[in-house]
Amino acid sequence: RRGRRARRKPENLEQVASHAAIANRPVAINERRRLGDLEGDTVLGPPGTGGVVTLVDRRSRYTIITKTKTKNARRVRQRIQLRLDRLAPQQRRSITFDNGTEFARCHLLERRLGLRVYFAQPGRPYQRGTNENTNGLIRQYFPKGTDFRGISHVAVADVENRLNDRPRACLGYSTPREVFFEKHPPAGCD
Repeated sequence: RRGRRARRKPENLEQVASHAAIANRPVAINERRRLGDLEGDTVLGPPGTGGVVTLVDRRSRYTIITKTKTKNARRVRQRIQLRLDRLAPQQRRSITFDNGTEFARCHLLERRLGLRVYFAQPGRPYQRGTNENTNGLIRQYFPKGTDFRGISHVAVADVENRLNDRPRACLGYSTPREVFFEKHPPAGCD
């Protein structure tokens, strides 16, 4: 028989997937008790035009946005690792992604950054509601159909700063930046 040989799946792939299920997240993450528990997603333009990777802290709503040329899993993981590497370990405890192919290599972040990685169940975006809401705010600046090839890293950083310096009612009208860097503890945030 000619043709390609079938690829073997890693033997521990199912073990990693079940270990990283959102159902295994600690209660502290679900109740937003601490800083450093992030949710991640992508906001993409039309095919081939790139997009941005978004990370949001569940407690403070602090947002990290980084531009990516493609949704290639290796590139997305590198962009996330580069941005999270700048944070202190207590500011990057866990991260929850959806099951998109762009996050297929993000389990490597556990070893490289010392954080826990979880994956939401397929077809349940409400399990990462903070990130879905933030992506809606980002779409105010980059509407659907935006060609990200024409968007500079400076423009992306400007949107990130605007979101992080915007007072939020759920934070007692403190900004996400103030809460994340503990200049103002959140009042009544749930």
